[in-house]
Amino acid sequence: SFIWKNENNNIVVTSFLGSDLQEFIVENNVPNVRYRYKLIYSLLRGLKCLYCKNCKHGIITHCDLKLENLLVSNYYTDKNKNKVYYTYPNIKNNNVELKVFDISSEFNLKNNKTRKDHECNTGTSTYISPERQLNHDKYEIVKDDVWAIGVLIIEILLWRMYPKYNYILSKNEIYNYNLRWFDVIKSDIEGYDRESIIFKDDLLLDLLNKIFIKDKSYDNFISKKTKIDRKTLTKLHKEDYRISFDELFKHPWIKNLEEKLNIKNSKLYRQKSSKKRNSKSKSKSSKKRNSKSKSSKKR
Repeated sequence: SFIWKNENNNIVVTSFLGSDLQEFIVENNVPNVRYRYKLIYSLLRGLKCLYCKNCKHGIITHCDLKLENLLVSNYYTDKNKNKVYYTYPNIKNNNVELKVFDISSEFNLKNNKTRKDHECNTGTSTYISPERQLNHDKYEIVKDDVWAIGVLIIEILLWRMYPKYNYILSKNEIYNYNLRWFDVIKSDIEGYDRESIIFKDDLLLDLLNKIFIKDKSYDNFISKKTKIDRKTLTKLHKEDYRISFDELFKHPWIKNLEEKLNIKNSKLYRQKSSKKRNSKSKSKSSKKRNSKSKSSKKR
């Protein structure tokens, strides 16, 4: 591996002789549902490490999430319970993981709490959110990544790609602020596979509906271009703004996904649970100290 750093950039280059997810999908037949769930969960685990508010590095947004930027790898567990990775992935191997790579952008919300708009010059049209398509200068980059995650979930479950280099929504559909964008996307999915497992899972439909929805930066842009009162748009969309990463990881479908994969110790909630344990242990220890001090005073 090769690592290069300066004040503003960190470049890490590692050798990888495997396959990206786009190539893997093209070369292999549709695997069972559990296998596809594993890929989605592995993707979310990797992104959880990037979108860590409590980490020193701050939030790292990817800017260009797509099938080509997800590397597929297989592994086996040795005697010491360490993962050993194979050189090339095989779809028959159920021990599968995704590695997220490519250009990303870092910013720290702790030091700059008002910085919601953040510019990123990379991206692929299929995965770009509508507000970014309309206005490349001002959009909420974190919510842009959430949109891309929704596209990836659909592609993994359908085991096929959206048409490349085409936007999912046309400009007319984007400018129609009364249109439910997820209705357009559902019709696309029906065109690919009417019997898709996506339509059989109400929790998944709810999650996707909350991803493929308008965002606050969209309303700001539309109000300026169309001269519609900002308050009117807010009344229409306020309750339905796109979910954040925290809300994404807390969604019932993600918890349901862990149950389907028999994951007992959640990898997506581990940080919060450990904090709760620490706070409980601290409170218990403080209570003990107080009780001891009280007993000593009585004596």
